[in-house]
Amino acid sequence: MILRSKKKGYPVDKLTKLYTRDFLFDFVDNKIQLHQKFGLILLDIDFFKTINDTYGHLKGDEVIYNVAKFLKNHIGDRGVVIRYGGDEFVIIIDTETEQETNSIMNKIEKNIINQKFSKNPPLSIHLSMGGAVYPDNGIDLLSLIKNADKKLYQRKRKRFIRGRRILGREKLLADLRDYLENTISGQGDILVIYGEEGAGKTTVINELMKYASLMGFDIRYHSFKDEEEYSIIAPLTDVLVYKNDIPTITLFKNLTLQLLKSRPLFFVYDGLKDEFYLPHYQELKTFAKNKHILIAFIVQKSKLSLVDGVKIEKFTEEELKNIISGKFLGHPVQDSLVQEIYRLSGGNPGNTLRIVQNAIDNGTLFLEDGVVRSKGTISTPESLLKKKINIIAARGNSALNAFECAALLYPVSDPKKISEICGIKIGILKEIMNEGFENGEISSGNKFLFTDGFLRTKLQIDALKHRKDILSIAKRCEDNKYYGIAGRLYKSLKNYQEAFRNYINAAKSYMDKGNIDKAFASIRECRKISDKVKVDRRYYEYYGDIYYKKGQYSRAIEYYQSAVDKFGADELKRKIAHCYVRKGDTEKAYELFIADKDKFLIDISELFILVGLPKKALKFAQEAVEHYNEPDMVMRAYAALGASYYSLKNYSKAYFYFSKGVSIAKQINDDYFEGIFDNRMGILKMDTGEEDAALKYLLEAENIFRRIGDESSIASILLNIGIIYNEKHIFDDAEKCFISSINAALSSENTIVLAKALDNIAELYLKIGKITEGIEYAEKGLKITRKMRLKQTYIRTGITLSRFYLLENRMKDAEEILRRLLTTAKRYNLKEMQDEIYLNLIRCTMKDSPLSTKRIIDKLLRDGYNNKGDLFRVAALYWNGIKDKEKAESFIQKAIREHKYGGKLIELAEDYFVYGMITNRDKADEYRHLSKEILRRYNIERGFEEAFYRHNNPGH
Repeated sequence: MILRSKKKGYPVDKLTKLYTRDFLFDFVDNKIQLHQKFGLILLDIDFFKTINDTYGHLKGDEVIYNVAKFLKNHIGDRGVVIRYGGDEFVIIIDTETEQETNSIMNKIEKNIINQKFSKNPPLSIHLSMGGAVYPDNGIDLLSLIKNADKKLYQRKRKRFIRGRRILGREKLLADLRDYLENTISGQGDILVIYGEEGAGKTTVINELMKYASLMGFDIRYHSFKDEEEYSIIAPLTDVLVYKNDIPTITLFKNLTLQLLKSRPLFFVYDGLKDEFYLPHYQELKTFAKNKHILIAFIVQKSKLSLVDGVKIEKFTEEELKNIISGKFLGHPVQDSLVQEIYRLSGGNPGNTLRIVQNAIDNGTLFLEDGVVRSKGTISTPESLLKKKINIIAARGNSALNAFECAALLYPVSDPKKISEICGIKIGILKEIMNEGFENGEISSGNKFLFTDGFLRTKLQIDALKHRKDILSIAKRCEDNKYYGIAGRLYKSLKNYQEAFRNYINAAKSYMDKGNIDKAFASIRECRKISDKVKVDRRYYEYYGDIYYKKGQYSRAIEYYQSAVDKFGADELKRKIAHCYVRKGDTEKAYELFIADKDKFLIDISELFILVGLPKKALKFAQEAVEHYNEPDMVMRAYAALGASYYSLKNYSKAYFYFSKGVSIAKQINDDYFEGIFDNRMGILKMDTGEEDAALKYLLEAENIFRRIGDESSIASILLNIGIIYNEKHIFDDAEKCFISSINAALSSENTIVLAKALDNIAELYLKIGKITEGIEYAEKGLKITRKMRLKQTYIRTGITLSRFYLLENRMKDAEEILRRLLTTAKRYNLKEMQDEIYLNLIRCTMKDSPLSTKRIIDKLLRDGYNNKGDLFRVAALYWNGIKDKEKAESFIQKAIREHKYGGKLIELAEDYFVYGMITNRDKADEYRHLSKEILRRYNIERGFEEAFYRHNNPGH
């Protein structure tokens, strides 16, 4: 490993081409003899063993070589870099003070963050460093090394896991590292970490991410704690979490696969409050299983119980005993001592380690006669916090002021903003931040992020008690649109009116960003002080808006109505009417709209579209286009006009007005209506057979509404996506979309979408032979549509239910439903639906009333029934039933031609199945084989053949 330098005569490391220890000793001795001041920096590579264990020693050598190269380039002519041994380096630098030496270490630490130290995979590494200065910290090399090593350990301990060491978790971490190693080897997985608050879940996952970084993972971390950074869910996160569904999982796959080409992926979602991913757990697990993907969910619940989950508990007394014993090289510990520390810490890992380490540092814990004992009083977590604050205060008023301001402004952590709002010079603030980072009080050199939440809270409370300039800080927060913080500060000053006003503004701001949960939290702060202030109409309106977006329409109506009654806010009647529409009470909505028609032309048009009266809708939409001039109203009028033309099947005009509307929406930055237009264009493309284009529009709309948090609209879009998957014969995904749509519609009280989703899933189950489930959904759908008077959906659902009854041999029930549907269709002159009902009546009557059946068939043939293929197949069954094989074969051949031309594959499979039923024995097997082959080729589930038989043999 060692070569001789011909020029200098000192050994040079073969790998790094750096001088070694021999040179170091002579070089330092020479400087000491000349009485030259210098700094010494000792460095090592964190978790270097992990790199060697994971990738082998060749990869370790590559990292060592590149670290040496980085250090040489960084130090340049200011000093010399020496390989001290293994993964350790020493730098001798021309500095005279500790401050200068620390500054160089900080720059090395800052510059190394974005460096990659190998190519395949690209590895990021961290260095731990300690510095010493001759002669202040030692008069010879050994004493300097000893002091630098001590500081290296202190910095390492403070940096790791936000200032806490991972003790008592060694076995847990070893188990969690298995997830990483399995993923590296190609066996991806989902890791769920859960447990009580304060058990140290985030601490553990941070340690695991350090290992993952050294193993070459591309880590995508998303926390749900930091308001400043995560107030809106990131696009990549949005496709995986936040009320997830199958289409977005597909999108997640597409995004992820692009990243997988070079590195294994580790997704971490920290601070989840519920288990919304559980319905899709298996879907995600299957996707990750054979890929280089590990997905971790850290759930903030204690009652969750999962087979695959890893529960993190607070420390037990036994674990605490082992931790203390481990600190003293395995010596036994007094039981009374363990019990006292456990009582003080409550088993909280952070408190436990803080108490134990402090007791060791100040000599309260010590080894005597081979047993760990204590003397004096063991500090409580509260006294340790007080001690920390005293240490900060001892540095001067500027340090304490900076820490208190950062605590007051949490979660704002940007030093420029803290400086601007609190009037602290940025240079002074950064010096304090660097010192705080050195001492382990804050976790970043770039942001003022506390390592200890207890310390932050205590400083915040102290600041609120004695600061005189809280008012000016509150005003500056308001100017910077940190309304939530401003509200909190005004409330602390008992200026409740200003607090109320800022909390109201915070609620509106969060709604605009799509963060409904934080908007709700802000409006609840308003409620807490509502008896102390003069409440304005915005309080009731925003409360209503939040409940509307949460899909709780009854509660929204209560608050909107309060605003109308208390403040005469008649314009909110539109919002009340929309709540009634979402609840399915269209008559009440119409009464509100028509009472002030000129204001609500667009709303009336949209209402008529919903209830299936497109000609009336068109009339009001055209009137609206002429009546309104404001861009937002014209945009809404185009939406209604396009929807009216769509309902009348004038697709070219519908697309024209949708396109004009979306242009305005983009110009005025109206995300909601941009989503509306994307959804409607998606539906239009569905009907014109452009399924891929339709799916693109719908997924764009879905992303918009997820960002906004409009669950009701998401329910509608999921329904449409399910319809596309159904048309594409992707029945698994269609079923999941319909179920997700039903759940979202129930959650948001969107009864109209609920009715349509029930109809579609029932029709799907009719196709794939899930008879019991299909009947259940169809009966629910029929009940809802009858109550809501949704005539067309009511008839479609009724027809589906009648066909289920036929499959169950419930002939009278099927006929009774169809007769009721026929009465409704005739009353409202729904010609196409009348024909559809007649077609299904044939199946009920052909056995017992052949003459009546023939009259219906002749009528449909004569009137030019649209769905000719199905009519020809039914006619074939009729003629086969009365033993006219020739006519039966003639009609089934017509059906086959019709469905071939229309590209209707399942219908074609059913035609061949029926052909096999009515033709001679020699041909029967051939046609049934053709039917099966079509189903097999298009990956259609088993069960169809039985459904075909039962459906085409009513009464058997």
